[in-house]
Amino acid sequence: MEPERIGPYRLERKLGAGGMGVVYAAWDERLERRVALKQIRPEVAGDLLRQRFRREARAVAQLDHPAIVRIHDLLETPDGDWLVLQYVEGPTLAQRLREGPLPPERAAALARDVLGALEAAHSAGLLHRDLKAENVVLAPSGRALVLDFGLAKLYAPGPGAPPGETAPGTAGVVGTYRAMSPEQANGLALDPRSDLFSLGVLLYEAATGISPFQAATPIATLARVCTHLQPPVRELVPAVPEPLSALIDSLLEKDVERRPRSADEALARIETGTGGAGTAKTPAPEAEKTVSFVPNRAPHHLPSAAAPESDPGLSVSATPYRGLRFRRLPLVASLALLVALGVFLAWRLRLPSSPSPPPGPLYVAVARPEVGLGAGREDVALAAAALQAASLRVLTSLEGVAAIPPGAPEPGEPALTVQRLSRLLAAAEVLTATLDCQAHQCQAVLRRQSGSDGKLIASTTPFEVPLDNPYLLDTAISTYLKPLYPDFRTQRGASELQVRAEDYQRYLRVQRTWEEKRPADLQPLLVELDQIRAGSPQFLDAYLLAASLEGYRFFQTRDAKDLGLALSTLGQARRLAPAEPMPLFNLFGVALPAGRLKEAEEALRELEQRLPGDARTLERRALLSERHGDKRQALELLRTAVDRHPSAAFLMDLANLELRLGEIPAARSTLEDLLRRLPGHIGGETLLAQIELEAESPARAAELYADLARRRPGFAVLSNLGLSQLLLGHFGEAATSLRRALSLAPTSYAAALNLGDAELLLDRRAEAASLYRRVLERVSQDPAPGDWEALAAKAQAQAHLGQRIEAAATIQQAVVIAPNNPEVAYDAALVYSVIGDTAAAAANAGRALALGYNRRWFALPWFDSLRNDPVFRKLLEKPGEKP
Repeated sequence: MEPERIGPYRLERKLGAGGMGVVYAAWDERLERRVALKQIRPEVAGDLLRQRFRREARAVAQLDHPAIVRIHDLLETPDGDWLVLQYVEGPTLAQRLREGPLPPERAAALARDVLGALEAAHSAGLLHRDLKAENVVLAPSGRALVLDFGLAKLYAPGPGAPPGETAPGTAGVVGTYRAMSPEQANGLALDPRSDLFSLGVLLYEAATGISPFQAATPIATLARVCTHLQPPVRELVPAVPEPLSALIDSLLEKDVERRPRSADEALARIETGTGGAGTAKTPAPEAEKTVSFVPNRAPHHLPSAAAPESDPGLSVSATPYRGLRFRRLPLVASLALLVALGVFLAWRLRLPSSPSPPPGPLYVAVARPEVGLGAGREDVALAAAALQAASLRVLTSLEGVAAIPPGAPEPGEPALTVQRLSRLLAAAEVLTATLDCQAHQCQAVLRRQSGSDGKLIASTTPFEVPLDNPYLLDTAISTYLKPLYPDFRTQRGASELQVRAEDYQRYLRVQRTWEEKRPADLQPLLVELDQIRAGSPQFLDAYLLAASLEGYRFFQTRDAKDLGLALSTLGQARRLAPAEPMPLFNLFGVALPAGRLKEAEEALRELEQRLPGDARTLERRALLSERHGDKRQALELLRTAVDRHPSAAFLMDLANLELRLGEIPAARSTLEDLLRRLPGHIGGETLLAQIELEAESPARAAELYADLARRRPGFAVLSNLGLSQLLLGHFGEAATSLRRALSLAPTSYAAALNLGDAELLLDRRAEAASLYRRVLERVSQDPAPGDWEALAAKAQAQAHLGQRIEAAATIQQAVVIAPNNPEVAYDAALVYSVIGDTAAAAANAGRALALGYNRRWFALPWFDSLRNDPVFRKLLEKPGEKP
């Protein structure tokens, strides 16, 4: 918890944090003035850093210059040391440069202020050693002030300093890689000319918007600092006067002897060389200034203040696992159904056309943009959605790149760092983005980061994003993003964004509503998409999203009309973009769970021809093989897909299939692999609990489900927790869990049936009867009365209500529909046992066990009437077990 008060200072808000300290705005109640309080980071506090922290206070407190942030006080508290600093209203130079380079006259004024500060520090025997744009603040008066002497070093005795004192622990390379001098990069002795080199980097960035030495990695950056000769400033920005450009070049000399000898000498060159602000050319009007992209300089762009060279802790969002399939015993769904429910989010892959398959694509996860300024605003949310969509579209157009969207965030999961997102989606890299928005426009930065450690590979300069026209993002993203991937060429025939600006904005709103709210009534969204397609008939994404909603509604209602609409929409999408694989993936995702196996086969065959060896096609082939009854081939194909692309989704599908095949140890092993990669993965933990339920370990299952229910009390978790408690005979606890599940899904006949069973076992017959009648009412309203699941639930409710003849007729309908389904056989055994037909109950129990149903479920009290039946007792014996 953050403190509210430090001594006489009342903390108001956090201003920022750096590598060593956290800074707050505070109010001095004694002198009635605002100050800044800086505390050493508690997690890195130690004797060494506390010495450095106190030394900063002693050294900088000696300085008295209007361009240096003053120190008022030093506080030592049990929680650490605090500096009380002059409070300066205004942005840092790094924040200002997000708007574009400074006009030449402002760059010259900046140089004057910082050189004055350096002259004062150097005269006192102090080196700054970390001078950079992030450590210069721009006051409303226009003056620049230098702050953060956290790496300061006494290179010569200053006033009050003992001879020979140096900063403790300064051996080795310290500072910021892109801004340090060659001698600092090599760990050599430093003098004031090292700070002048850093000033040269700062002025180069201020005048051009580009870092002269920034590269993809720290080592490459240090190499450029020591060897690279930057283009003169005037080559990039002709408006900069020659004397200022020449001064910056002289400050950036590799040979320390060729730089100005002191800050005072450099200041004199400005005063005599530029002739003041009047000699500079008139800068472009503020409204016309943007950060321009400089061809062939992608690796050397100036990173924003929020873009460290390694950012493994960047928080991103993703959908970490597949959903659950609910009925009497909820199981994890197949991938095909998930694709049908969210097909428009499926990731695309383009491979170069060649006689033989390439070694594999570069998998890139496209994280949701991280919004800073403007967070919570609707227009900013749409801009963030447009930024992500445009990034996906551009990466999709590159040969050999597989762009993977993360989907919606999943509650209850650990925070998603770059590395976790990479492991979640089996992506080698992650494309991250930040967005900071003012009233009418935003500044965006894109970063290509390594998935293994989060290190920065390449970054764009900050660029403008208009809030009133997200459509313009597509062009801007293409301009800035493609140079980050210089080794990947644009796919020939790649589809372009063909949509009116107003239709694109409407589409983003529909997509956001669907992703975040999942409304029960989809018709308004479908009407909106129809209007969008009427205005922009070539806009592919609108067709894919419409097909997704129509497919989702079909799986909810089983109305053949919705299935026909989804298939028709996908047909239009295929005609619109015949070279795109997405309509085919989506067609497979709708056709397979709908039982349209011929259409699923045709779509998959075409995908296999276009994308030979692609892990996604292998997974789809596995799903189709299982539907055709060849589960062993399905298992072999799915394991191959996992070997090629071990994403969380693929591992979950593999564990599901192993579970369905009764290979419990293999399923456990797959999930253990998943949870090693992604600790706390809710989907993996949920399926592991399901396995324990299947493996006759209800106590362990109940323990796992109870933990999941505390973290994410969803319907499936609460339902399965209740079922585990039923198996343990804990009927009261089961009723509590199942009542919570029913409150989350009040229209679910399965939830009502399970809770009715618990109430009946507690001898609360009136409550149970009410719930069973609720099941009958709900099933009678079901638009798909031929569904065996609904029929089985109806039969059980009828049996418990004493409707013996009706129950027998209903369960027989379910058996006819799914004669080889072990769950139907089990439900039939349960119904016949409740209505007293022991012979039929024993026969169906034997069939369920022969089909692989778990013996544990026959321990429920519904089968008490069969306990004395020798045939039934024989059936329940485990192999090798003596009667």
